[in-house]
Amino acid sequence: MQGLKDGKKRFLFVLLNFLKYLNYDYDEIKKIVEEWNKKNDEPLKEGYVNSQLLWHKRQKRILPPNFTNKLYYMDIGINVSEREMKFKNPVNFAIRMFKLKHH
Repeated sequence: MQGLKDGKKRFLFVLLNFLKYLNYDYDEIKKIVEEWNKKNDEPLKEGYVNSQLLWHKRQKRILPPNFTNKLYYMDIGINVSEREMKFKNPVNFAIRMFKLKHH
């Protein structure tokens, strides 16, 4: 969420699927994406971001790629910890951490 030099489109795909799967509403997702995009060295074009937001808004919930998918994480500089690798993907990890924190 601190911005990227490379892999912004792939990260946007992961982020949109992650937030939608966790039932964030469209306005919240849009705000999060816009804030993240401002932090990129070279932000994605507004038209591209808006088209992705609208496309994902019309889709069913799908899980983001699994942590083992190097193309979406390691190749763009996102280091997945050993702890996270114990879970299949970011949604499973987030749900588990939420449950641990609130029980």
